[in-house]
Amino acid sequence: MSEDLWRKLLVQEGIVQAPMEADVLWKMWVDRYLKPWQPSARERERHAAQAERTRQRLRQDLAEQRGHERNERAAWEELDSHLTKDEVAQRKKDGYVDFMGSNGRRYRVYMSDEFGITDNVWEIDQHGCEIRNYCGAPEMYANDMRFARTKAIPEPLGYLGQVLTLRFNAEAFLAAAYAGEVWQCERQQGSG
Repeated sequence: MSEDLWRKLLVQEGIVQAPMEADVLWKMWVDRYLKPWQPSARERERHAAQAERTRQRLRQDLAEQRGHERNERAAWEELDSHLTKDEVAQRKKDGYVDFMGSNGRRYRVYMSDEFGITDNVWEIDQHGCEIRNYCGAPEMYANDMRFARTKAIPEPLGYLGQVLTLRFNAEAFLAAAYAGEVWQCERQQGSG
């Protein structure tokens, strides 16, 4: 379509009042339809309110995280208050604690993010070899699925529950825990 025909069509259809140059028409079209979108006052208020809700939610999440960190530190302190100085040093150095259970057997409880609170209890022999694994995780997580990632209690208190139960009532722990297979101590194999 020629430029003249284009102009005539625009005038006939009432789109423009008089023939104009294509670049002027283009500028008008750009100004009207391609200008960056400018929100109305109502939309600006809605966006500002949404931004404020987001900021409040982020502040609340940060406060909860700080609260969880404080709870976690307090839980580690509580755990350490029930351990001997040597056991605290071993936990900090090796990430586990070895101790004697009430049934006369020796146990190792791993206390780190690597193991978590499940499958972290081992029976050990006189050489310190891990010979049997136990899964005796306490009910630590919220039952409500909306809070499924939220721990009901800090993990160190779960470790404390395992240690205290093994120390004072190992039979109850072993009755409730899942017992893995028995492993052979490498030192016994090599000496025989």
